[in-house]
Amino acid sequence: MSLHEVGEKAAELGADKIAIIGRWKGGFGRIRLLKVNEMITQVPPCICIRSIKPQREFDAAKKPSQSLFVDGTNVGNPEAERLREGLSSFLGLPLMKTGPTPPEYRATMRLAVESSHMIRLSFYVLPENAEVGPRMTISTVEWET
Repeated sequence: MSLHEVGEKAAELGADKIAIIGRWKGGFGRIRLLKVNEMITQVPPCICIRSIKPQREFDAAKKPSQSLFVDGTNVGNPEAERLREGLSSFLGLPLMKTGPTPPEYRATMRLAVESSHMIRLSFYVLPENAEVGPRMTISTVEWET
């Protein structure tokens, strides 16, 4: 589909935001975040993916739940923290610090910085705190569109 057709389909479904996952050399390449209204507008950041471990490679019995929040624990990396806040805002997900989680939240999205200084984005189901995927290693984050 063209970008225009994607925008029309999103409007038809009542969506005001979309994420387009591009491919690069047979794998996932980058994630672009877009707002849909009269026009389609790209919203920063654009996330370039180095690698991804898909959800199917995690324990199949555990599935992410509908009540997701973004873990707001400080990871000590300004780029990761800016990305976390940007994703929380774009996706409309609450940003909560570590501590007692309200019972209505059954899953969390976490960002961490690997020893290679790349950002890892992971999803966990609660209260088991079991990773359910997907897990993405992010090579770069582009803030200018």
